[in-house]
Amino acid sequence: MTEKEGDKVRINHYFKKTFNVKDEFYINEFLWDPNKDKELENSLSRHIYDMLKEEDTERKDLNHISYQIHYDINTKFALSTRRKFVKPLNFSMKMAGVIILAMTVFLRTKSYFTRYSRHQSWIEFKAPAWSRAKFSPPDGTIGWLNSKSTLRYCGNFRDQRMVSVSGEVLLM
Repeated sequence: MTEKEGDKVRINHYFKKTFNVKDEFYINEFLWDPNKDKELENSLSRHIYDMLKEEDTERKDLNHISYQIHYDINTKFALSTRRKFVKPLNFSMKMAGVIILAMTVFLRTKSYFTRYSRHQSWIEFKAPAWSRAKFSPPDGTIGWLNSKSTLRYCGNFRDQRMVSVSGEVLLM
């Protein structure tokens, strides 16, 4: 089978919609190549005249049909190549959205617990047995703890003055 006969067979399969993936790929490449426009026009004209098979029909100019087919194939090919880029782009945008959402939830949760965990922290001074300890909380008060005494205050002392004492404390 010559190349021209192979083209004719592939085009026949294409128009009858009995083509396989190889034929479709070949036809798309054949129709997409601007250097093969004249060959395409001749091939399509031959195909259309073969389909008519009426001997009394005079040959007509069928260029508008070949241009329409060429346009349809090129549009289909351009859309299929565009879709190849759009799908990964859509996927990457969805993934970026998921990552940003997860990071936002994580950071908001972290800031919430960090802010409120500071209120729960306590600072503790202890005086060991048989000794006295000097202490000074953030407000500048000076005090002494007697032996085996403990003073606890909230880590956020300036906003929340909560003090817990066990034992003896002298404040000055």
